[in-house]
Amino acid sequence: MADHNWAIFARARWLRDGGKPGFIKFIVRAGSKAGADTEMITGHDRLKGVFDRLVSLQAFGLAIPLVPLFEVQLKAEGLLVAMEELEPLHDIIKRGEAYSLSLKILEDLDPEKDKGPSWLHFDICPMNIGVLANGRCVLIDVESFYLEKDDVFQVSIPAWKPFRAPQDLVDKVQDQLATGSVDKSTAYLKQRYEIALAAAECVLGPLAPHGNLTSSVLKTWLSAADPKDRAVQFWARTLQAALDNGQIRPIRELHDELQSSLSEVEDVDHAPLVHEPVLPPISIGEGAVPSAPGGGPEGWEEDWNLLKPAAYALRAGKLENEQLPQYRLALERLARKYPSQRLFWNELLLVAISYEKNAAEALAYANEALQHLRDDPDLNRMRNIIQRWVTERQNG
Repeated sequence: MADHNWAIFARARWLRDGGKPGFIKFIVRAGSKAGADTEMITGHDRLKGVFDRLVSLQAFGLAIPLVPLFEVQLKAEGLLVAMEELEPLHDIIKRGEAYSLSLKILEDLDPEKDKGPSWLHFDICPMNIGVLANGRCVLIDVESFYLEKDDVFQVSIPAWKPFRAPQDLVDKVQDQLATGSVDKSTAYLKQRYEIALAAAECVLGPLAPHGNLTSSVLKTWLSAADPKDRAVQFWARTLQAALDNGQIRPIRELHDELQSSLSEVEDVDHAPLVHEPVLPPISIGEGAVPSAPGGGPEGWEEDWNLLKPAAYALRAGKLENEQLPQYRLALERLARKYPSQRLFWNELLLVAISYEKNAAEALAYANEALQHLRDDPDLNRMRNIIQRWVTERQNG
């Protein structure tokens, strides 16, 4: 159990549902002396609105990609929500094991499916997407779910991650929120971007918070991916077209095109999405990270290209155990040669956390990275999480 002042979190087994593992969230109602901000977020009226929405959403069952709810109760002390436990997509992406989920996200999370109610989840991102034990992708952060009424969505708390969207979309959403509601057209456009980005992260890896999505950000994001991979090619042209046009196609169209593209590769109808990059021989030694032409910081991409085969092999499970320390050492040299390039620190943290399971090493990398990237909020949050991990291990 954990307590965060405004909410209490716990895990349990839900015996009435066959002993399924569950996650319980209890949002504590704002007290009589709470300030205006606290009242707005956890006051009685807000919690009553969330309760009513969740009860309505439950009635739609599988027609809405909401995490299965075991129970929703509104009490004088606050709101209790018990849901089925799942694995956050964010964690799967960080481990480099999410590739096969790119197509599944498009299939399961489409808000414009036929014969379904109109719904809006206002903060779709890998942290708010989960994968159930049966493989179905659903949305969590249940307070961000809204149902359409009179062709608009009344958004009570407009908390989302605008840095993940193009600036023109951010402006459009903010203009809508200023009116007190979001129309269906804008809501669907926002969700298309968010779902597409989450599905792309399964293939391309985490999208670092560089600021609003631009062609330059996309190019940097793609720099670590295999350009011969059909899924990489699909997301590169899809996201660039969306940036060029200010629109992104319906999720159903994206799903069908990605599935078709991959089926052609496999030469099998409805082929599964399987990451099998074609790899050249992998060699990681002293010569693997030569000085860039001219020795200047602009050469980081050339140096990184020499390590990409090993990065692909790592994610595909083809990097031999004895090669992992060599890969890490090569990354260390790159990180220290180009200390302002977040990419190399991300890769070192991935190796230390997901593959070597070395908490102390991960903390050392995070601290070293922050000496050069002090104002990076995501890196600071990650360092704090790793610090808790180290402390838990030390306490046994």
